[in-house]
Amino acid sequence: MMLRTGDRVRVRCSDGDVTASRYGYIDRIIASRTHAFVFLDDEIRARHVPVVDIVPVHVSTVDVYIADELLRRGEIPETAVRGELIRRWGWEADDAGLDLEALVTLGDGTYADHDTWALAELNAGGAHYLLRAHFGCSTPRIVHIHAVPHYPGN
Repeated sequence: MMLRTGDRVRVRCSDGDVTASRYGYIDRIIASRTHAFVFLDDEIRARHVPVVDIVPVHVSTVDVYIADELLRRGEIPETAVRGELIRRWGWEADDAGLDLEALVTLGDGTYADHDTWALAELNAGGAHYLLRAHFGCSTPRIVHIHAVPHYPGN
């Protein structure tokens, strides 16, 4: 991964037990390339951040992790759960500054496999993506919402 000054990036920030993603722009990279200074959104000073905690912003790098129990899957209609998953990813995409050209919601019962739902098709930067929700088997159960390249008709 080649990072450059001015790149829009996601930074993994931790505050004790809580890890979150924040977005910003690279101000400069230290000569050793182990750290960079990043202007996080809504901050006036650049933070000194390890490069391992920085990921360039792209449709395929914007993802959301939420606890499965927050969705009460099985207790509310699948349509409502799908809508909530799409909304949460959309909020993250907005925070990341992504410019989505189109997003078409897929109907109930659209599954990629047993633990994965295909939620929507979207276009960004002239490329096609499939928004998916993967219901992990970890304890507690975590849902990972992310976009993957998609080639309609193949």
